[in-house]
Amino acid sequence: MTQFRLLGTTALVALVSANAAFADVTPEEVWQNWKDMTASYGQTVTAESEAREGDVLVVKGIQITSDHKEAKSDISIGELNFADAGDGSVDVTISDTSSFVITTPAEGEGEPTEVTVNVSMPDFALKVSGTADELRNDYTAPSLTVSLAEINGVDADKVDLSADVTMTEMSGSSITKGTTDKSSTGTFAAKGMSVNFAAKDSEKGGDFTMAGTLADLAGNMSSTTVGTMDMADM
Repeated sequence: MTQFRLLGTTALVALVSANAAFADVTPEEVWQNWKDMTASYGQTVTAESEAREGDVLVVKGIQITSDHKEAKSDISIGELNFADAGDGSVDVTISDTSSFVITTPAEGEGEPTEVTVNVSMPDFALKVSGTADELRNDYTAPSLTVSLAEINGVDADKVDLSADVTMTEMSGSSITKGTTDKSSTGTFAAKGMSVNFAAKDSEKGGDFTMAGTLADLAGNMSSTTVGTMDMADM
């Protein structure tokens, strides 16, 4: 379950800052290509509404679902705005807070375990430019906080756990080339990161706390996707 939680906390950021950018230069094409790319990972994307408001395509009530025998994940995003910047690029913004729910199957006759994680990204901004065959994505985020909201299921009443990770002054860029087969390269930076973790064992009476900080994070990424991926059989 820990592996799925770690994957889950980064999934929302990856979807918005990377997958949403696999697109052309109009708001509708950005959104459609995001849905196509997400579907290629074996995920299902739905939205309650999609409508133009002037130069902005407003998409509300987004649900991104992935269902495999190991775990089911559901990402909920309140609103995405795809704004035609008037210069051949598209500006993408997202609701300040989104949620990610991971459900793992029950063992034997027990209950499934459901973990809810909240992701806060106030003032996250992504600019998509270039062409369908070679897109550039530039994003900034004053802060990103991933926090454990709730655990339900097996022994949930015995779990007293809190955890959060916050990154500050984030920025990054990437270039994606190709149509069916895609290659991506990019850079990432953050001024700081803080980690807080606390747990209590109500049965054994043990406590554990951890707090830490990192400064001046930076990294590079490179990836290649060939055809359609099956996330259940990588």
